[in-house]
Amino acid sequence: MNVALSQPEQLRYARQMLLPELGENGQLRLKQAHVLIIGMGGLGCPAAMYLAAAGVGSLVIVDFDTVERSNLHRQILYQEHQIGRNKAQQGAINLHAMAPDVSYQVVREKVTADNVFSLVSNVDLVLDCTDNIHTRLLINQACVNLQRPLISGAAIGFKGQLLTLPMTVNSPCYQCIYHSTPDDQSSCLQDGVMGPLVGVIGSMQALQAIKYLSQIGSLHQEAKLHRFNAIDMQWQNLALTVDPNCPVCAGKPLRSKDAY
Repeated sequence: MNVALSQPEQLRYARQMLLPELGENGQLRLKQAHVLIIGMGGLGCPAAMYLAAAGVGSLVIVDFDTVERSNLHRQILYQEHQIGRNKAQQGAINLHAMAPDVSYQVVREKVTADNVFSLVSNVDLVLDCTDNIHTRLLINQACVNLQRPLISGAAIGFKGQLLTLPMTVNSPCYQCIYHSTPDDQSSCLQDGVMGPLVGVIGSMQALQAIKYLSQIGSLHQEAKLHRFNAIDMQWQNLALTVDPNCPVCAGKPLRSKDAY
């Protein structure tokens, strides 16, 4: 990849490069970045669109599922005539039409213990846009082992959350906060979700990723949980610490990739 910004790129990203916190150096960092987006649903769609539009150089997008009509109120990357197509593949096609200078790698697979480490090892940052706790724990395990920063989003009903984990030696992981796997996990299928809510959380995931990659703010040092209630438009912001009894990251032997 050519590291310098071309004239069309300078024009395309001119408005964000005016920000002193970003500038041309930050834009170059974005161009050289490799980001993994796991899940191209309600969270992954806006996250991928904003990362591509911002000029992140390479996006690896992972999803085994196909577009359904019931997705379209919140998964805004897809169109009616694309129902039945694989989300990752169709997502890459639609993203390329919007941002052709970005490199897209499509993975049409479920994330499992057999492939999660290879997926995470080749990128600079991971966005967890999945909708089930078992996959989240797999992603967390790989990010801890490989020390890759993780930005995890979730939304159900009118409530959403954003979790930013730098995955440095002394930072907490996902399992520090969520100690057990619930058997009665909520889902959009069972409980419903407000479309713009996942747009808010997915966009915030992209914003945090852009800040991290361009070295804006303190995301490299601080693990934080942000909770959002869309009914009263209130945010709750929590600083996080390591759980000394965490089986994944708290100074204990890390489990192998076959642990789940």
